[in-house]
Amino acid sequence: MTYGAALFREERFEEAEAPLLRGRDLFPDYVGPGNAYTLLAEIYRRQEREDEAIEALNTLVASNEMAWDEHLALAELLESAGRTEHEAEILERSLYISPYDLGVHSRLADLASAAGRFELAVRERAALVALDPPDRAVALYELAVAQHRAGQPEQARRSVLRALEVAPGYDPAQELLLDLVGEGS
Repeated sequence: MTYGAALFREERFEEAEAPLLRGRDLFPDYVGPGNAYTLLAEIYRRQEREDEAIEALNTLVASNEMAWDEHLALAELLESAGRTEHEAEILERSLYISPYDLGVHSRLADLASAAGRFELAVRERAALVALDPPDRAVALYELAVAQHRAGQPEQARRSVLRALEVAPGYDPAQELLLDLVGEGS
């Protein structure tokens, strides 16, 4: 493992792979700092062997539920591979490690909306609002859109009104409010 890690640090990736594989095979349960899975995944990613990188990180996060960086790296690889359902699952798991990451909540909300999982999208948009994002009006508007798509017109109306309290001239929120009022009559 030490030899493979040294070769990795020297960016001698082809040479580092064999000792890291041997270390992984000898210590398959070791998922702490300097583990073989993380180094192998990075080697595979740099060599554009995404499926092998995904497999290595999947194995790691299955055993180390606190591996924040590895969860995010796996989600990124899954996104580029177009495996959005698995990406959403990994992002949800990462929120148990750090529930305050705006980017993870936003990405998960986008994935949920695209997959038609509107209840999850509402939950994630509400979390973003609770985390006090830099652009509160946009966050409230996106929450209102998610609520509208989830069949929650009254909650959507309240959220869009809150967005307009923050930014009265925000055109998308004004249009959504008109749509909601038109549907209600």
